[in-house]
Amino acid sequence: MNIGWATDVGNVREINEDTVVAETLAPEATNPEGLTAVLVVADGMGGHQAGEIASGLAGSMTRQAFLQPALLPADSVAPGTSDLPDSQLAAHALEVVRQINEAVFAYGGQGTAHPGTTLTLCLCRERDYTIAHVGDSRAYLLARGSICQVTDDDSWVGEAVRRGTMTLDEARSSHLRNQLTKCIGIAAEVEPSLYQGTWQPGDVLLLCSDGLSEYVLPEELRATVSSASSLQAACDHLVALARERGGHDNISVVAACEGLPQAVSRKPPTWKGEDPLRAMPGTPGGASDVPDPNRVLRPILLALGVLAFLVIGLAAARRHPPFWTRHAIVVPAHVPPHSKTLPAGQQSSLPKSGQSEKSEKGAPRAPSASVFGRREEPAPTEETGSAPGNDPVSVDAGASHSGKERQRKQ
Repeated sequence: MNIGWATDVGNVREINEDTVVAETLAPEATNPEGLTAVLVVADGMGGHQAGEIASGLAGSMTRQAFLQPALLPADSVAPGTSDLPDSQLAAHALEVVRQINEAVFAYGGQGTAHPGTTLTLCLCRERDYTIAHVGDSRAYLLARGSICQVTDDDSWVGEAVRRGTMTLDEARSSHLRNQLTKCIGIAAEVEPSLYQGTWQPGDVLLLCSDGLSEYVLPEELRATVSSASSLQAACDHLVALARERGGHDNISVVAACEGLPQAVSRKPPTWKGEDPLRAMPGTPGGASDVPDPNRVLRPILLALGVLAFLVIGLAAARRHPPFWTRHAIVVPAHVPPHSKTLPAGQQSSLPKSGQSEKSEKGAPRAPSASVFGRREEPAPTEETGSAPGNDPVSVDAGASHSGKERQRKQ
C-alpha cells in the first residue's frame, strides 16, 4: 500500500485546525477486519471554540478503534483474512463516527457554542473500501484515467446542486458554500453517510478538506496524481497549489493506492487543448520542468530558413543582375535651342526644359536623347543643312543681318 499526505495552515489562519490520519496495516491477527489502510481527514470548524480539539478527538478515536487491537473477538474472524462482511465493517465504521460525535459534543459541555469538525473516514481493503462521512470534506476515486467524487457535501450549496437549483460553478462561488447541514459535535446525535465500493490495484483514493477542493478542480487533482513521481509528491504539490491560489483555509489531503498508481506507472496523459497544469509553475512532469523541444527548435529552424533564402538571393543577384540595373538612364538636362532666332513676341512659344518639342506643322518631335543612353541626332533642316542648334554660324549670321536692317531704318 502506497500512501501520501500533507496538511498546512494556509495563508490566513493562525493555527491548523485540520487533522489527518494515514496509516497502513498488515493483515495479521490484530487486524481481523483485513484492513490495509485507515485514512481520515477532519476539518475543525473555524469560528467555533476549539475546532482543533474537535478534529483531534476524531483522529485519536479513529486510531484507537482501528489501529489498536480490534474490538471484535479474535475468534470471530480467521487471522490474516478479510472475510468480514461489508455490512459488519460498515456498521463498525458508523458506530465509531457516532461515538466520536458524542465525545466532541460532551467536550463542549452545556454551553450554546460547541466545537465542531467534519469527518471523512475511509477503511481500505485489498479489493474494496468503506467510507463514513459527515460534513464537506471530500473523498475522490481515481480509476482508469478518470476521477469521480465519492462523497456528497453535507452543505447548503451541496443540497442545492443535488436538487438541480444550483450549478457547480454557482456553488463554488456562493457566499453560502461554507454553511454545513451536518457536522460532528454540534448536536447530540448525528447520522453519518455511508459509501462502499470496489477498487483495483493502481486506483487511487484521495481525501481532502475544503481548503483544497475550493481551489483545485477535480480534473487538476487527477492530472497532478497522473504526472507526479509519487503520491507524496502529488500531495505536496496540491497543498502548494492551493496556497498559491489563495490559501484562505487550512489545507489537507491524503491519498492511498494498492500497488503503483496507474497514472504514475504510465506516460502522463496527453491533452487535446491547453493543459491546465502548464500554467502551474513546478508541476511534476509539466512544461516548467521538461521544456517542449518543438518550442525551442521552431524559432531556430525559422531563422535558418530566412538566412538561407537571403544567401541564395544574393548569389543569384550577382550572376544575373536585375533588369533595372542593366542600362543607364540618361535624362537630358535641357532641350537644345532652335537654330533660328524668333521674334520677341514668339519666344514664349519655345518649349521649356523637360517639355517635348513640336515641328512647324504641330507634330511632336522626338526627344533629343534616348532613355537607353544612345543619343539620336536630329534631322537636318532645309535652310541650314544641319541640325538646329549645332551650327553656331547660322545663329550668328541671322543675328548680324537683323542688326543691319535696324540701322538702315534709323
